[in-house]
Amino acid sequence: MPDLSTSSAGDNTSLATYRYIPPMQAFFIDVLPENANASLSLNFNTNMSTAIPNANVTQTTGTLKIPVNNELKARPRSTSNNLLKLRLKMNGIETVVLLASLPNASDSYKANEDIYKLFSDNKATPEIYTVVDQTAIEINAVSQEGEQKLIPIGFKTNQIGQFELRIEGADDFDAYDYVQLRDALSGEDYDLREITSFTFEKTASENLEGRFYIFLSQQSEITETIKTVDTDDNEAISIVRENETIRVYSPMAAIESFEVYDISSRLLFIDTKIDAYAYSWNPRLEQGIYLLRVQASEYNKVQKIKW
Repeated sequence: MPDLSTSSAGDNTSLATYRYIPPMQAFFIDVLPENANASLSLNFNTNMSTAIPNANVTQTTGTLKIPVNNELKARPRSTSNNLLKLRLKMNGIETVVLLASLPNASDSYKANEDIYKLFSDNKATPEIYTVVDQTAIEINAVSQEGEQKLIPIGFKTNQIGQFELRIEGADDFDAYDYVQLRDALSGEDYDLREITSFTFEKTASENLEGRFYIFLSQQSEITETIKTVDTDDNEAISIVRENETIRVYSPMAAIESFEVYDISSRLLFIDTKIDAYAYSWNPRLEQGIYLLRVQASEYNKVQKIKW
């Protein structure tokens, strides 16, 4: 999987090789809707190679000519700072996603800087991704602006059991003072410069979202409530159904209240003494549509579920 770089397109030095596509690397092109009917072309030349010929190379239209007996020398590969590799492994199968902090990147999803996740047709395959604007992302470029940043991590598989999560690159991540994994279920923050490998139990066949986050911070003291993170209520609170259990995750503030309504707005259940970052409820509901309302500090979320 290719690394990310802030190098300019004209930078052909040996220290900028990680912006190139290596041999045998597959890739795809995302065409924006406004360009769907346009006449587009994609051009390659030898300056984009990860291996540079010893002798001069000439290129004519449609044909690439390389001198006979030419010796190719591979360029050295540099190490990218501010790049995290997130690896999910179960039953010998591992998938990887990238999270990079770049000076001019956007924290929103942008097709020209982020790569959305292409999932396997096999629902049992354990796959990891980050979430931006409710979109699953495989290569996620985020900005270096803001004192704190919270990036949700998701897991897609219908398997249950023990998983291993490994996160690499925190030692070279200097854009933020603190690089941590936040577990909303336990309320713990783990320093990724000290701990890089985690195991956890997935107890339901549904996708797991809302529990784990990458937390980046510039502050010398990390506050319990992350008020400086620019996010909306939909991202601040996650409500998921796991088998016959409703789970609520709120990594940014402790959950204050949990309410359940039927479709006629009749209150069926309320809990106002929670004070935790995660909450579980085992309902005894008849089949139907219900509304769940969660309050966590200034964050509020209402979500519809089908039982």
